[in-house]
Amino acid sequence: PKRVTYKTDIYSLGVTFYHLLTGRPPYHEKTGSEYIIQSKIVNESLDMTVVPEKWRSILKTCLVKNPLDRKLILNEGFVGATSIEYKHTRSKPTQSVKSKYFIYILAISFLAITTLVYLYFQNVKVGRFLGNPYAEFLTGEKYYKELIYNEAEYWYNKSAAQGNGYGQYGLGKIAYYGVKGKSDTIKAIEWFTLSAMNDCPKGETAMGVIYLNGYGVKRDSLEALRWFNKSADKGEAKAMAILGRFYEEGNGVPKDIAKARILYSKACQKGHSEACERLKVL
Repeated sequence: PKRVTYKTDIYSLGVTFYHLLTGRPPYHEKTGSEYIIQSKIVNESLDMTVVPEKWRSILKTCLVKNPLDRKLILNEGFVGATSIEYKHTRSKPTQSVKSKYFIYILAISFLAITTLVYLYFQNVKVGRFLGNPYAEFLTGEKYYKELIYNEAEYWYNKSAAQGNGYGQYGLGKIAYYGVKGKSDTIKAIEWFTLSAMNDCPKGETAMGVIYLNGYGVKRDSLEALRWFNKSADKGEAKAMAILGRFYEEGNGVPKDIAKARILYSKACQKGHSEACERLKVL
């Protein structure tokens, strides 16, 4: 058998990061033949076009087939343009060699932590696996749009259990629209209130709609306006579109077409179709 060295560790690290960054095994084959998979590992290079661009140069050097050419190179932005390369020795490690190994381990640890933090926030599947409550909410949203409400509620619950305002908003939405049966406005308001108190712009917008229309509460345009402003300040498109209508019609605020146009424009840029239509009218 071939000698296993730290070069083997570098290759293992490379394929692990490849899996994390792409969400798929490096040499995935729908076959029961280990020979085919092993043959691909030995003879075929991985497709680097599916890897985020800033990671490609790092992984390419890790995944070189010839161990003698294999390196772990960390670009600037990770530990500062550091290239790590060592010579194998059978002699007793010197203090210098020990220091190099320490740097090697430290660099790998830093890179691993950086990768996990990045994926925690940027990749829904990995973030969900690591317990990111916003990723759990986004998973719930996916199932909600697919009308799979039991799954949607499950993921909203997981997110809300961590005190996440988006997850709480999702549960409020399920209760409010009664997608699993009878609508429960009281329960919806409880969830929307919790969501809004946790500074979730979607929850704040929902509270604005509730007070504007008097759903389960006394109708209060000023309270609705307060919630819409809080949400719009966070960039929520629906809230900006509703505020645009407030200023266009002078509802609870001085009529201001210029301000309405600005709000509609911002909402339109975020994909709010009704705001785009109002812009054409003004």
